[in-house]
Amino acid sequence: MRKLLSILMLAVAVLSCELGPFPKPPPQPEPPSPWDNPGDAAPDPEPEDDAATRSPCAKACAHLKALGCDEAKPTPSGATCTQVCANAEASGVVSMAPDCVAKAETCPIARRCQ
Repeated sequence: MRKLLSILMLAVAVLSCELGPFPKPPPQPEPPSPWDNPGDAAPDPEPEDDAATRSPCAKACAHLKALGCDEAKPTPSGATCTQVCANAEASGVVSMAPDCVAKAETCPIARRCQ
């Protein structure tokens, strides 16, 4: 009986110990994502001195940016305000009314132009 008790105590002691001679390594830090810094995902600035900057869409988007409107920011896929406006105008299906937007005094008024 005493021998059985000794064997049981030894088994409990062995099972309570961590297996393996080495401790688990600490978790590795997650590598940085290219999207960690908003500037990394920012599109290239639009050229300042060509015909595209004189287009109604470029003027409307510059005005939206000056007003601080969210519509002036790039889309989640990276399209600029000017690109979105130009595509809408070229479609002939929908218009963003860039001439109206360029004259709006506030963001809510600009949104009503569409």
